[in-house]
Amino acid sequence: MNSFNLFLIESLTPMHVGSGDITYGVVDNLVQRNPVTKIPVINASSLKGSMREHFEKNKKLDEAEINYLFGKDLKTAKNDDEKTGKSDYSPGRMIIFEANLLTLPLRSSQKVYFNTTSPQVLKDYLKYYELLIKKPDELETFNNVLKLLIPKLESNDFVIFENLEKLEIEDFDKGLYFTTKNAESDKQFSNFLKTVFKIDISSLAIFKDEYFSSICESKLPVIARNNIGDDGTSKNLFYEEVLPRCTVLYFYLGEEKVQPTSNGYYDKIKKYIADEKEVIQIGANYSIGYGFTKIKEV
Repeated sequence: MNSFNLFLIESLTPMHVGSGDITYGVVDNLVQRNPVTKIPVINASSLKGSMREHFEKNKKLDEAEINYLFGKDLKTAKNDDEKTGKSDYSPGRMIIFEANLLTLPLRSSQKVYFNTTSPQVLKDYLKYYELLIKKPDELETFNNVLKLLIPKLESNDFVIFENLEKLEIEDFDKGLYFTTKNAESDKQFSNFLKTVFKIDISSLAIFKDEYFSSICESKLPVIARNNIGDDGTSKNLFYEEVLPRCTVLYFYLGEEKVQPTSNGYYDKIKKYIADEKEVIQIGANYSIGYGFTKIKEV
């Protein structure tokens, strides 16, 4: 039976994992998005490629480990075919899911930023969590709080969990301080967020689903990029969308169990990925400091 582990990605610098789509709008290079919700994602193939490049470049894994986890690249497989007459294009035994957005930092009038999300994002996170990890004991508490919280979003832009008046987040000012009016339930909810989501409730803002989708679609930072020629004139001015630093995404990692005993390769890469000292670059523009991330296991 396959086993899975949950990881969080926190961006230390702006991140651009491009969609590759042609756009005729103001922004030339867009980030990858869920085609239905328009919420940013990192496709599994992009995440897998970034991880493979990181571990190959840093020599943390040998060739046998790389081939087992990520599969043989076409060049290696072709060389093997020429030597042995056998072709092996196996995709690798490590299973990588796409990275979905959990929280997006937005500027506010009373803090530097709030970690923002929406009820549907949180529910999707829990759906995966319940399916691939386990059903947390506190799940009932969380669902009960959501049942109380969602109706309040019908007449408010967002809810927070700290009593702040006249708070404005980005361009939204119709916020509401939320509490269940039950000290024990509030404590359980707060502990649940810290344990399962790794979110500090004091910096959390939950937006309406439609507002959060709109924010993710049209309010991400856009950075102007330019190529200056030898004569000092602009040769190629373009605009690039990025996920800001302190964005948090989540993804699942697993191993396809095809042998009665593990060779330990998967446990080894898990340890490296979640190492506090390990900084993994994801996406484009490494040379200008884009996409540097820390990854931790939940």
